[in-house]
Amino acid sequence: MDKTGQKRSDIFQSMPRMAKEATSDERWDTLRELLQPISDFLTEQMRILIPDFTVLDAYIDFLPGCPQPSVYHFGGVVVNFNACSRGHRDHGDQNICLVLSAHEGTGAELVMEEPGLVVRTYTGDSLVFQSCRITHFNLHYTGKRASIVFHSDRDGSAWAKDRNGWGNKTYFY
Repeated sequence: MDKTGQKRSDIFQSMPRMAKEATSDERWDTLRELLQPISDFLTEQMRILIPDFTVLDAYIDFLPGCPQPSVYHFGGVVVNFNACSRGHRDHGDQNICLVLSAHEGTGAELVMEEPGLVVRTYTGDSLVFQSCRITHFNLHYTGKRASIVFHSDRDGSAWAKDRNGWGNKTYFY
């Protein structure tokens, strides 16, 4: 199984797949069931506010071995517990992410450097921004904090286009 013009190929590196943590822990199914209605609601709100939102769906309908990702309309989800990050951009994200906040305490404002914003969120607030273009981090906090980040990988567009170079191989489908 070689791609034309390639000496070696590793299909497992070029094919989307579930994270190991999601396939080895039964709590993931419970989390997915809890997140799906939230994801559906937020997706509908985003469709109203962001006309070209469907661009995120481009590769999701073509994922192998998984009829839908855990939170449809986004290719991935990250759950953070008591996390505090340094300033960064998520270069692997495709355009935008959606952050759902839960916080019991003080602090933890989200800082977006380029637009010069410091946003205080409360439990249940959601925020959409271009995580790949805006340097962001959260401030220190006291108490308990969690966030759920819905995102889609930039590499998904290559998968939708030609299955990362494997699209014309009949034995790949």
